[in-house]
Amino acid sequence: MDSPRLAVITDEVSQSLWEAADFARENGMTGLELRSINGRGPFEWTQAEINAVDAVQKAYGLEICCLALPFYKCGVADEDAVQSHRRGLKRALELAKRWRTPVVRGFAFWKGSGSWDQALERYAAVVPLLQDAGITLALETEPAVMTTNAGLLGRFLEELNVPEVMALWDPGNLPFDPEGERPYPEGYERLKGRVAHVHLKDAIGQGADARAVCLGTGVVDFPGQLAALQKDGYRGYLSLETHYRRGEALTEEEMRLPGGYQFSKGGRAASQECMDALKKWL
Repeated sequence: MDSPRLAVITDEVSQSLWEAADFARENGMTGLELRSINGRGPFEWTQAEINAVDAVQKAYGLEICCLALPFYKCGVADEDAVQSHRRGLKRALELAKRWRTPVVRGFAFWKGSGSWDQALERYAAVVPLLQDAGITLALETEPAVMTTNAGLLGRFLEELNVPEVMALWDPGNLPFDPEGERPYPEGYERLKGRVAHVHLKDAIGQGADARAVCLGTGVVDFPGQLAALQKDGYRGYLSLETHYRRGEALTEEEMRLPGGYQFSKGGRAASQECMDALKKWL
């Protein structure tokens, strides 16, 4: 396939932006996706972290392709949490404009925390913020949230029906869904045409028994998936988010709310192994 635009989620390599940028440059990447920096998540970044992003972007010429927010990873009926996340989104959109970042990430609330209709209402309420900023919010499937698989996420996006909210497609998340939806082609077909951003990870097992593994050693048909993205005219980034570590696996809590120094431990070596596999397909 033609060379796509590649990025890495920074804390899958290191809590240091400089180390993550080194990794990106060494592997021919043109983008960085930001999550936790110096042990702080996107809603907690200080001015020092913001200045560091400015400096790294200037020094390396890398695009900030996405802000991997934990937006609406909270209870849909928890009014205090919802308002806190909305404040976090407003600040993140200002940063996205500062860095010319086209996409920020979101989720469809913790599973079992409230009603589907209320989740739709919560998202409809933030659409004007996205319109004013000119930025897309991409929702990701996740076993801990209401949209555990591509079928449910496709339904959520269809019912919301606004161009500012699209899908973040991560085929490697589907093995963690107990319903057993196959990532490609079934899962992808349910979101095709609505994909604004792509994460790359692989896994084996199913549901509670699933675990992240090196790209190419799990159940995701990456050659088929990558070819389909190209055929369908996807022009966004492919962002490496391994969740795989060579030694001790990430804990359930680290998978649910990734970030911080312990999460990044061993990440660079594992990400390099995954990147080497990805290069064979590209």
